[in-house]
Parts: sequence; structure tokens; C-alpha cells
Amino acid sequence: MALPTLYSYARCPFCRSVLMLSKRLNIKLNVKEVDLERKEHKTPEYGKMNPQHCVPTIDDNGFYLWESRAILAYLANKYAPDSPVYPKDPKERAIVDRLLYFDIGTLYKAEGDYLVSNNTKNESIIQSGG
Repeated sequence: MALPTLYSYARCPFCRSVLMLSKRLNIKLNVKEVDLERKEHKTPEYGKMNPQHCVPTIDDNGFYLWESRAILAYLANKYAPDSPVYPKDPKERAIVDRLLYFDIGTLYKAEGDYLVSNNTKNESIIQSGG
């Protein structure tokens, strides 16, 4: 069976999280760099794999998955089911999930509001917590 293929972009923190987990759990991946600046993620071929045209995307022998947190959970469940990184115990796993959802739902939203809001720093958004 072929190695899972990770479609990645080196400057993307979401892709790096998948690479860090794969290294931590010793999961071998075939990494294919996607050049977002050249719009390689907008090709029809890429769209067949991932209609949202985003990175990271994983191809595990014809099973396509995107969104880094879903990929992280999938890799841990499939390739390292006994790892404490993503525990089996529902309470322990809920703590990991809470932190995964915090960064996307709170941390990155606040960062985006701060950095992108009308291309100016918006201190009131940061002070209010979003």
C-alpha cells in the first residue's frame, strides 16, 4: 500500500501541524508541495480531490481529506491509535479537541481580525476578544 500523500505549502501553519504530528508519531508521508502563489491548488485535478481548493489535503490511497484538524485526528486514529497524543479516553480526548478548536475558533479569528480588518490594526477587536 502506498504512503499517504500530503499536499502541503511550506509557509502554511496548518500544513506544518500535520508534518509535526507525522514526525512525532513516526508516520511516513509522501509530501507534495503545492505552490499557492502559482495557484496550483486551483487546478481541476486538485479540485477533484478537494473542492475547497485548500491545503493541507491528504490522499490516503484514494481517501481524500482536508482541514488540518480533521487530518490530525485521522492520522492519529489510523496510524497511531495507542498514542497518548490523541487519547482514547473520551475526557482526555475532549481536552485535546478543545485545544484544537480553540486555535481555529478563537486564536486565529482574533489574529485575523487584528491583522486583516481594513488592513489596519483594530485594537478594539483585540481588546473585546473578537
